[in-house]
Amino acid sequence: MGISASLTASVHEDNGCIDFSPYFSAHVAFQWRQFIGGEEDIQNYCNDLARRGDELLAQKMGMHVLDLYGEFTLAMVNITLPFPREMAEKYDAAVGAVLSNRQLSRNMYAVTYHHHKHWWTRASDQIWNELCSLLLHNICNLTPLPFPTFLPLSPVRRFQHPWKCLCFHLQRNHRGAQ
Repeated sequence: MGISASLTASVHEDNGCIDFSPYFSAHVAFQWRQFIGGEEDIQNYCNDLARRGDELLAQKMGMHVLDLYGEFTLAMVNITLPFPREMAEKYDAAVGAVLSNRQLSRNMYAVTYHHHKHWWTRASDQIWNELCSLLLHNICNLTPLPFPTFLPLSPVRRFQHPWKCLCFHLQRNHRGAQ
């Protein structure tokens, strides 16, 4: 016995305030997603970015990707965090709190958890991410970022946008840090 569409809609339509903007903006969001290539292109872009991104992180930071059967198909990846063995083997709530606080102080968040003597994070790639943004991996570095924390969309179609120089800046700085 399924739930009727009207019951589902009525459960989610009351958000506790009088805000009609979701009803007015949904069609624009669908139009934008169609404009940048459609759902299939968006999913392909995100999945490809996740595959290439996890390879980059594993290579650059000595991380391990959780893909037991080689069937990685989602735009989400679970990877180990590169902690020293003595820090990674035991769960410590203080480590989890520091990880969360450092991320939130930079207006970002990824789930971190301890499992089987490793600290892991779950990274989710979205249409607004680019491969070069994965080079921002030094979350423990407390120096302020030299650019806004919100980057504009990386559309499936290749548009010119002013943040391309940011990618080159990050890659150059990353190479210099090695």
